[in-house]
Amino acid sequence: MYWGFLVSNLKPECILICLQIARAFGASDIIAVDIHDEKLQKAKSFGATHTVNAIQEDAIEKIREITGGLGVDVAVEALGKPQTFLQCTQSVKDGGKAVMVGLTQSGAVGEIDINRLVRRKFCELSCSSQ
Repeated sequence: MYWGFLVSNLKPECILICLQIARAFGASDIIAVDIHDEKLQKAKSFGATHTVNAIQEDAIEKIREITGGLGVDVAVEALGKPQTFLQCTQSVKDGGKAVMVGLTQSGAVGEIDINRLVRRKFCELSCSSQ
């Protein structure tokens, strides 16, 4: 099972928690995506099996390559930006789950392909502490 994490702006302890949750839910492979090599190295040291620097390469393309063209079973977006929202939804395989936990400014809009959501049995989840 592949899990993908967009880990920008997460503190090291949050990255560790995310990776532990992925392992607890059966992830055999964990892909961490960020734009900072230091954070990717930290994610790797905490157990990520793959890292993707989204500045140096197309994150969606690289995730598809790593997963044999399928995409991840579960993607977690923890930044709260429209671009990472879109990357998260596009990195999930058919029937997979995208979990949105990143917060953003009020009124920010994220796009999603409606046909993909409906026809490919893709599931988008959001989490809130409120």
